[in-house]
Amino acid sequence: VFVRVSSTVTGEMEADLDATVGGWLAAVVLADTEQPQDARDADVQIRKREMRQRLTPGGIRLIPEIESAEALAGLPGILRAVDRFGAVALSLDGLREDLRTGPRATALYDHAMADVGIAAHTARLPWLLNVEHHRPELAQMPARAHDFGAAGVTVQQEAAARGMNSLFTPDPTEVALARAILVEWEGVRARGEWAGVIAG
Repeated sequence: VFVRVSSTVTGEMEADLDATVGGWLAAVVLADTEQPQDARDADVQIRKREMRQRLTPGGIRLIPEIESAEALAGLPGILRAVDRFGAVALSLDGLREDLRTGPRATALYDHAMADVGIAAHTARLPWLLNVEHHRPELAQMPARAHDFGAAGVTVQQEAAARGMNSLFTPDPTEVALARAILVEWEGVRARGEWAGVIAG
């Protein structure tokens, strides 16, 4: 389970964490993460609650949600701030509101997704796209995010889940090859060898 909590500047983040942190929680999505200190503050507050509940420190991952031009520009620094990150989220709705973009700003969204994709890849993290509004110009954004290497997108309605799952499910041939590589790798290790052969 992932829970989205209020940003650090609202004064509501701690109450949100009090209400949600528990052994069942996999990750906290921190809304409107603008700078490295936002991530540090959230990390400290999550760690306090993990200690109180005797949970494994760092077990609850943190996902910064990038919603502004300032956050997008500062993302590499944000990702160096703490070691709790499990992914990065990009909110196109937040970015659209921050920049006051119109219906033909798809090139700007592509630029933002490319920036997030590069920063996340450099930090060895997956990234995901959050699109809440059903504006015509945003309809193709999940497919574009997939093209830019996103690991997934959020959905607001159950009906959208099947299509998004289909879009982000790896090709069955790639899955079969990956499984064959794992089997061969285990065999190579068991034999004490250094090389193996897959599919010739």
